[in-house]
Amino acid sequence: MVGADPASNRVRWPRRKPRCWQCLATISPADPYCPCCGANPNEVRTRPRSRRGDGGGLANGATIMVFILAMFGAAGFAFSNMRDSAGSGSARLGASTRGHPTATARTLAPTLTDHPTPTSAPDQRKRRAPRGIPADAVLGIISAIRTGDTFEIAVGGRAFRTHLAGVDAPEPTSTVPGECYGDEAKDRLGDLVVVGMPIWVSPDPAKLPTTATFEGYAWTWDILGRNPRFVNEVLVRGGYARYAPPAPDMGYDEPARLRDAQAEATGGRQGLWGGCP
Repeated sequence: MVGADPASNRVRWPRRKPRCWQCLATISPADPYCPCCGANPNEVRTRPRSRRGDGGGLANGATIMVFILAMFGAAGFAFSNMRDSAGSGSARLGASTRGHPTATARTLAPTLTDHPTPTSAPDQRKRRAPRGIPADAVLGIISAIRTGDTFEIAVGGRAFRTHLAGVDAPEPTSTVPGECYGDEAKDRLGDLVVVGMPIWVSPDPAKLPTTATFEGYAWTWDILGRNPRFVNEVLVRGGYARYAPPAPDMGYDEPARLRDAQAEATGGRQGLWGGCP
């Protein structure tokens, strides 16, 4: 093998040929001058060795940094000019409108309309009822549960006592006299309409004559504002209340729904139909 050392059993590779320190051309050890550029390898090097591609990355990086600094300088200069122009424009505006309040207001009108004054929260009664609830229904807040068919709500800052129309629930034992299944009916209504939760009622109690209690329907809905639940119907269908005609028709055939709910409750002996004599 070329360059093999039998004693050490190692391969000795041939030495690399010398190259010119200036142009990297191959030179002969016997010739003291480079055949390409004429440089003398034995002379002191006047500049560092340069390879192909050396310094290109540094040059590109330096160019990019110079470009970025120039961009920042241009942006700062433009911003300074804009600020100076705005200041001089404000000064001119003050000088031209001094002593003329009408002109000042007319000039500042577009600026004022871009930033309207905050207003108070809209009235709950102006919210539109979800699908499946009469259009005249209003949104109220449950404030108290009285019996299995009566609760108190706050609508538009006023308090009203609402009795569920077409529903007759037994009186709880807290009243005199208490009736069978009255406590269960009150607890069920408390599960459907929790104190503090919003609820839709119809008709609008604010449009009715001022009375202690008004007859109406009530609806709740799921967390997405869909699938309204007719509270009157749920109580009658579960056997917690009886259907008590006459019931007003608000456009969704409420009386027929209450009659069907009672027929289902009596047929299945739900609630008071199976637990009371």
